[in-house]
Amino acid sequence: MSGVGIDFGNVNCVVAVARRGGIDVLTNEVSNRATPCMVAFQGEQRHVGESAANFAMQNFRNTCTDLKCLLAVRAESEDAKIGVDWVKNKLAEGPEGFIAAECTYGKEGNTSQFSYEALVGAMLSKLLSVASAEMKTEMTECVVSVPAYYTDIQKRALLDAARIGNVKVLRLLSEHSAAALNYGIFRTKDLPESKPMKVAFVDIGQQQTTVSIADFLKSGVKIISVASDKVLGGRDWDNLLVHHFAKEFSEKYNLNVLSAARPTLRLRKECEKLKKVLSANPEAPLNIECLMEDTDVKGFMSRDAYQVMMEPLLQKLEDVCLEALKGAGLKDGSQIANVEVIGGGTRIPSVKNSIAKVFGKQVKTTLNADEAIARGCALMCAMMSPTLRVREYALSDASPYLLSLQRIQEDDMIEGDDITLLPLFGSTPCMKAVSLKHTGACRLILKSDKSEPIADYFVEAEKPADQEPGKLKVKVKVNGNGIATVHSAALLIEEEVDVPMKDAEKTEESKPGDTKKDESKPSATEDKAAPSADADAGTDAPMPEETAPGAESNPPTSRADEKPAVDVTDAARTKKVKKTRSIDLVVRRGSMNMGLTEASLAKAFEDEAQMKAADTYQRERADSLNALESYVYDSREKLDDYGKLKEFVPDDLRTQILKDLEVAEEWIYSAEAEEAAKSTFVERKDSLFAKIGPIQARYIESENRPVCIDRLKDTILKYKEVIVPGVAKYEHLTEEDKSTVLKSCEGAMLWLTKESAEQDSMPKNVDPKLTTRMLEAKEQEVVSICKPIAEKPKPKVEPPKEAENPKDGASKPAEGESKADDGKAKAADAGDDSGDVEMKDADTDSKAADGAHVENGEEPNPTNTE
Repeated sequence: MSGVGIDFGNVNCVVAVARRGGIDVLTNEVSNRATPCMVAFQGEQRHVGESAANFAMQNFRNTCTDLKCLLAVRAESEDAKIGVDWVKNKLAEGPEGFIAAECTYGKEGNTSQFSYEALVGAMLSKLLSVASAEMKTEMTECVVSVPAYYTDIQKRALLDAARIGNVKVLRLLSEHSAAALNYGIFRTKDLPESKPMKVAFVDIGQQQTTVSIADFLKSGVKIISVASDKVLGGRDWDNLLVHHFAKEFSEKYNLNVLSAARPTLRLRKECEKLKKVLSANPEAPLNIECLMEDTDVKGFMSRDAYQVMMEPLLQKLEDVCLEALKGAGLKDGSQIANVEVIGGGTRIPSVKNSIAKVFGKQVKTTLNADEAIARGCALMCAMMSPTLRVREYALSDASPYLLSLQRIQEDDMIEGDDITLLPLFGSTPCMKAVSLKHTGACRLILKSDKSEPIADYFVEAEKPADQEPGKLKVKVKVNGNGIATVHSAALLIEEEVDVPMKDAEKTEESKPGDTKKDESKPSATEDKAAPSADADAGTDAPMPEETAPGAESNPPTSRADEKPAVDVTDAARTKKVKKTRSIDLVVRRGSMNMGLTEASLAKAFEDEAQMKAADTYQRERADSLNALESYVYDSREKLDDYGKLKEFVPDDLRTQILKDLEVAEEWIYSAEAEEAAKSTFVERKDSLFAKIGPIQARYIESENRPVCIDRLKDTILKYKEVIVPGVAKYEHLTEEDKSTVLKSCEGAMLWLTKESAEQDSMPKNVDPKLTTRMLEAKEQEVVSICKPIAEKPKPKVEPPKEAENPKDGASKPAEGESKADDGKAKAADAGDDSGDVEMKDADTDSKAADGAHVENGEEPNPTNTE
């Protein structure tokens, strides 16, 4: 198991995976670590990523770029007007009022409209397939990065895009949080335990700049300030060169480069290269061949002149840095320990100098500028995975906007001022609770101070009676994705109930400092912060001041069989106590900033499935066409006058096949082949294979036959050794066994000699009589007969029985005794040997006792007194 992190950029995307052993950045199908973020359409085929980049210059009208910055953007907004200046495909207003792309797609070449949610979904699916190809298994879960300026509706749109692409997003992680997590989790040994260390992160991407300041401890990291500019990025530095040289070429060559799309794209690409060269060199030339109207253009730029041009951009960058310092409550960068820069735009020397000027210290580049965010996302995915163990490291993000709540009554009358729920740079994820005066059904609007209203919710409730207005308690949750929602609403009603005296006393003791509050004024309270890895919108943080839903305390009722009379002492044991009863209310999502409707999502999901199936078919069709083309060229090369198949085919048949191959080659490049289906290519290849296949088989047989013949001969010689006299390991075999082996080997050799002679007399351009399969079958036949005989084991030989020795305890005759005494001793030994037996038993017992000591691991100790 592994965790997948995706850095979703505006130009390039990076995929990283956290697995046992560390974090790796994956390469795509062309071995690049960054995948272009674009989708292109060409005829009936859709290209995503690298394949789309191959057609971007020639097919720019049908290539959709800037997916990140145009996602969930209103068609009439200022962001849409800015996006028109950078993209070359046609933009239009979608069904829900969001901007959409219009491209030519399909067999008939009709114009189709694609929402950016659908385009982003296709891109996310492509990026996840990169991880699946690397891990050799289907990956479905990931963590995706989002920029700090993304609004709630854009984050919801990204989640909708993931649903369309069939990608499960565990969490949307802000880019600055991902960089901070990647920075801190590998430096815990160098971080303090109590006093936080402040580190600033400056991220300059292709179209946006983000500056964040974080407090680091050994136990975790907390983002305390975030500032961003969503229209200040590396492309603005490129644009300085583009407009400079466009003006120069207009005066020098009388060319209006910016009036045509293709020359503009070429000039922008070359200016980007020039910017990179100027980062390492004091000056550099610009040469473009046939830029426009077959005119070659030349230019020159020095680093000093370029720095003068970028002064306004550097001032904007310094303003963003100062805004981040102000948000963190710092006057300058003296309290900042380190300044880390990431993003491609930070490689410009003047940019680094401007950042160092604001913070008062040199910038550091210990993080990988292009891969730090993807690594942080992979780390978060691994921390959320139940199968991977990652060092515990808390992450607390900061809200880039102020979150407030507005209540509107049924008669559209606004009641009171907006209630601040989450201050600027407040910690997230979190849960907030606010108490309002209950006046009946109402509409709640969540607002942000930096964008349009986030969402609206309707609370269904009946108008209260005059005697018991009650309170309306609303919970607002900001989950790990940074999305704010009205989680629940409950009606709190205070009522008096009779409770036993002891319980009443306990109730009073539990509220010693209870004071009255003004119910007419709303109040907001904060619940316990949710854990940093909580990205599920359905996870609730505990509400300590809230009673269980539906909890109700009712006074005891008397039973019918009890006595109606009640003693005074019994009545004195009860007391009136105020208790709060909670009633859950129905909360409905309104239509404000709803994004794509469920019907639009369902249609987009269905369209994506159809396009994905069409993409698969087009790839298989292209593979079939390439296979046919390769087979035609390969076969023609083998059948020509110097080919290796020439002698295995008759001349007339070879001439006919070469003509068929020529016809097939002409058809491949004809207009009919462009419209042909996949099955047509397969059928044409099969028809050619039916003619060329037997020829190829003859060649293969001629190459493999000598090898099989030699192997059969070696097998025969091996088993003929059985019948050779004098071989020790076969002496135990019977004559019948040897005869069987001899018969099998001689028969195989005779068969081989006969068949080989007949085969040698046949021409090569006819099917062979002696095939490798026949040779392998004959070899197997010889082995099946001879192997059991050759491996028959020798019979076991019983060792000869030795003469019985006299017993150890028997007495032997002395040297001076006579033969008669010897005979008597033998007779006594044979007739009555009880005395010897007793001696032997005693000696045996002694040895057994000694043996017991040895078996227990102890040597017999003669001095042992125990």
